[in-house]
Amino acid sequence: LDSAVSSLTYGLLLYHLKTSESVVIPVFNIPREHLPVKTEVIYFLNKLNIGLDNVICRDEIDLESLNRKGSLQLSLVDHHVLQPSDVGLVSSVVTVLDHRPQDPAWPWDSADITLRIVGSCCTLVAERLLSAAPDLVTPIVAILLLGTILLDTACLSPAVGRATPQDHQMAEALQARCGSSVERGQLFRELQAAKSDISSLTSSHLLIKDLKVAAGIPIAGLPIKVKEFLKREDAQRAVQEFCKAHNTKVCVVYGSEIVQGIVTRDLAVYNQADEKTASEIVAALTSNKEPDLDLQPQPCPVEGFMLFDQCNIKATRKQILPIIRQARENISAES
Repeated sequence: LDSAVSSLTYGLLLYHLKTSESVVIPVFNIPREHLPVKTEVIYFLNKLNIGLDNVICRDEIDLESLNRKGSLQLSLVDHHVLQPSDVGLVSSVVTVLDHRPQDPAWPWDSADITLRIVGSCCTLVAERLLSAAPDLVTPIVAILLLGTILLDTACLSPAVGRATPQDHQMAEALQARCGSSVERGQLFRELQAAKSDISSLTSSHLLIKDLKVAAGIPIAGLPIKVKEFLKREDAQRAVQEFCKAHNTKVCVVYGSEIVQGIVTRDLAVYNQADEKTASEIVAALTSNKEPDLDLQPQPCPVEGFMLFDQCNIKATRKQILPIIRQARENISAES
């Protein structure tokens, strides 16, 4: 949801600031066929009467052609690492807005870059909107941004520890623009329920629902615990096909669940004939101190998986990505 709403709302700001010769197009960085698995995105846009037919997905616009013609300027929101298939677009990137730790391989020296550790990229977008064009933050825009911040920070929960002072500040400012009918707790529960509604999703759908990649290692984020996912009859086959689609023998599956306001997390490293890489990733995750994930091994009856409960619930996948990336780079350097 963070990527989708950041794209739409930052696009609104760029449209306001653009020259008459420019065209601003928010793009969801997924193919159209993946959109139905983003259940919280579908729910939220429908709730606010934003038609999905008006959304442009990555496979519906030829960015490479525009770039070759010198007609493209890209703004990256909620990520700052281009996937291998998009590396050719690097020269067109003019702005980067992300809330993850910086990947040293992507310094973006020639771009206007904002990398700040906050709970949600929408916090950074809200700051820019309220500073540069506060009149654009209508009740609908405020609800979009506020709802996303709440979902990303577990409703600003101190126990979860994702929310920063900036997240709290923007939530207050946005709340004031939403109207009296919006109650934070209710909005968060609606979005969390939509995100967790996997009734119509296959195991393969779940693996692409919230996907990140670190140095070629796919990390699938699930709205349920991994141990529950692995109870599905087709889970192992789905993970095997997932690895094949990403041309890898190893992947990480990361589970997170909120029940009655209590967050629990677990993760599994899957190895399909690449024990060295899997073992190095496990060693890096279990030995890491900043943050200490406090991983506790769990029995797993499904072949190929090493399963762990993550007892430090304040650590998120954003903090795990650089650990996996570094482990992968260390392996490459050794070989």
